[in-house]
Amino acid sequence: MALVQFNLTFDPEGGDMGRGSLVTAEEFDILVPHIGYILECLFLGKYSELPFRYGFEFNMREAREIQNHILAFYSKLPTHVEFYETNGKSIFEMRGISGGVSSSGICYLVTKHAN
Repeated sequence: MALVQFNLTFDPEGGDMGRGSLVTAEEFDILVPHIGYILECLFLGKYSELPFRYGFEFNMREAREIQNHILAFYSKLPTHVEFYETNGKSIFEMRGISGGVSSSGICYLVTKHAN
């Protein structure tokens, strides 16, 4: 299995880090600790006034497995990092240009507080 390449550039004004290509559940397990550590360092370094976030995009067929991995990571993430959640939901459907739901999903790793 070849890992996809990821772009870790980010917009310091908005705190949004670039997201990579589709990930598998196995790649997700490898990448989450590293991205979490980067987010924690950016937070503690007070690099921006805004929270930082990183999106993991995946095939919706893996959504249930990714959700299980998200739950497993909650206790292992750095102090200031968590998965973005709204209305009890941490996985979101990607939208196409037309506004329709596409076949991929996304979840976000974010810093908990603004600096």
